[in-house]
Amino acid sequence: MENINFSKNKSLRKNKGITISFILAFAIMLFFFPNEGKFKYDYKIGGHWMYETLEASIDFPILKTEAELMKERAEIADRIIPYYTFDGTVQSKVETELIQAFSAIVDKRTSNFIVSSVSEIYSKGIVSNKDLPSIDGEKLNEQFISVSKNGEIIDMNLGGLYNPHQAALELTDRISLNFNKETCDKVSASINFEQILEPNLIFDLQTTKMIKKKAVSNISSTKGMFYTGQLIVTEGELITDDIKQVLDSYKAEYQSSISTKTDEWSILAGHAVFLALLLCLLYMTLFLIDVNVFNKLNETIFFIFVPVAIFMITVILKAVNQTYLYMVPYAIFAIYMGAFFKNRLVCPAYIISLLPLIPLVDSGTELFCINVISGISGMFLFTFLKNGWKQFLNSLILFVAMFLTYLSFNLVKTGVFFEDINYTIPMFLFLNALFIPATYPLVFLLEKAFGMMSTATLRDLADLNNPVMAELQKKAPGTFQHSLMVSNIAERAARTIDADPRLIKAGAMYHDIGKMANPLCFVENQTAGINYHKDLTPKQSARDILSHITYGVEYARKAHLQAPIIDFIISHHGRSKVLYFYNQHCNNGGNPSEIDEFTYKGMLPKTKEQVILMIADTIEAASRTLKDYSSESIGALIDKLVKQKMDDGQFSDADISLKEINLVCTEMKQHISEIYHSRITYPERKK
Repeated sequence: MENINFSKNKSLRKNKGITISFILAFAIMLFFFPNEGKFKYDYKIGGHWMYETLEASIDFPILKTEAELMKERAEIADRIIPYYTFDGTVQSKVETELIQAFSAIVDKRTSNFIVSSVSEIYSKGIVSNKDLPSIDGEKLNEQFISVSKNGEIIDMNLGGLYNPHQAALELTDRISLNFNKETCDKVSASINFEQILEPNLIFDLQTTKMIKKKAVSNISSTKGMFYTGQLIVTEGELITDDIKQVLDSYKAEYQSSISTKTDEWSILAGHAVFLALLLCLLYMTLFLIDVNVFNKLNETIFFIFVPVAIFMITVILKAVNQTYLYMVPYAIFAIYMGAFFKNRLVCPAYIISLLPLIPLVDSGTELFCINVISGISGMFLFTFLKNGWKQFLNSLILFVAMFLTYLSFNLVKTGVFFEDINYTIPMFLFLNALFIPATYPLVFLLEKAFGMMSTATLRDLADLNNPVMAELQKKAPGTFQHSLMVSNIAERAARTIDADPRLIKAGAMYHDIGKMANPLCFVENQTAGINYHKDLTPKQSARDILSHITYGVEYARKAHLQAPIIDFIISHHGRSKVLYFYNQHCNNGGNPSEIDEFTYKGMLPKTKEQVILMIADTIEAASRTLKDYSSESIGALIDKLVKQKMDDGQFSDADISLKEINLVCTEMKQHISEIYHSRITYPERKK
């Protein structure tokens, strides 16, 4: 049987869907892999140069720091003269308005004086506001402006110009000096000069921005040069700001030169080899630890999805700011996998999924170690600290673990624990730890997306207080008790062969829910004096019994139960026969060839869990017929029933070995013996 199953697994592993999934994952990661060389040195200000003495292998310019560039931009902006345009129509418009306004209140001499004064003011110029606006947050030169007038560019001193308020004061002062108080009062009461004196010099924001942009674009991003063979840093030397600036410049030029060389295809080939090895390692890990993963395409795709998701998150955040990667809760992927699979499979798969961090990120080894520790620690802690306030304790412990890992790397680099620490990173690690429990509910989204069942869902399904179980207990109490017994037997047996006890417990609780449609048809729900099958023919009785599979599937779908639970309903009888009524049919003269009407139309069990449930269901029901519950009689019954199932071909499609079936049977014999152990008879007291 093992050879047959192995061959079947081998054919499943050659499934085109699995092959396409691995190829697609490879193509996606290769396409988004940053096409740049990897600088092999890691350094930070305040640390010591831990490598051999470094000399420049190429000529490279020294890049200015962002602070230096910002300072130069501010200085250039301060030298930029704001640009204005001259509007010659404003003056004539204002003069016309004033002449019309004065014609009724002052004589012509006064009117001409005011218009002449306005003309003198406009000849100097009126701007909208002498407090010039900033451009992109930087102040401009506040002493001069450039004015475009009649096709010429004229530089003007800003101090010699007026704004509307100053122009109005100037005009009022001139009137008061040349005319009596009565005239001044008439003019002031009739006209608001500040509103009438419009600016004739209009600030041109777009042109000023263009001039500033052009000036800033001419700023050089470099200062000085380093030439091939020139010493950059010696072994053990302290990394200062200046040395770091040179190293950053060397790194940028090194990566740029590699990316632009004619051997760009070599870099692509290197990335392709790395990704191919990564996916091969993942495949071999799944194959060696649990080859059954390949029997289900959705599970295989899930294991491929995890490294692709980690890769894409890393690439995106690396392009924004590499420091943000310390905030990403990579550990949640380990917890996600742990919600569906055994830890012995999850741990290596998670570590493999994190491997892209090393070549992608400058501090890749540090990030890799931090997240390996947080992921495996999170899997361990999450089994104890996942409810209520304990989640915060979980986060605190994970933060401490990650922070200590970060400190250990800092100690290696600098020689001291807390000196020259970038405190942004501990803050991001703290957020990382908080995000881990916060993002756990996404496991239910993954559950829907990949068609799998998490431990949380299995736990909820096995809860006796959920609506389906409550209805089963009410409508078919005997079936409910039978299901409880089967779940206990099956769960215990599952642990002996490393099957999934959580899944089989839930499957056993729901395998007979179809009996709710007609509970009295089944002996466990009948009370004394009631015989449902008394007036039915064997065919009718068999048809009613067989129908509980169909009803069970319909009910399960209506209750939105997941596919693995429905598979238990379909497979727990396989294609076995209702022998009681078939034999009765034959004994009554019926045609033996009509056996198909007495045969279940379900599917043969495929997984270990489905096989265990079939055996447990058969044994639990049959054990109630025993008169003698000795170990020998129980053992003989179980051996007989299992042999019948095997001879009938019920296990022919199952991924289970003879050795595993024997282990399951041994455990079930022990369990049944413990249930039906002999009891003592209490003696009556003599009078």
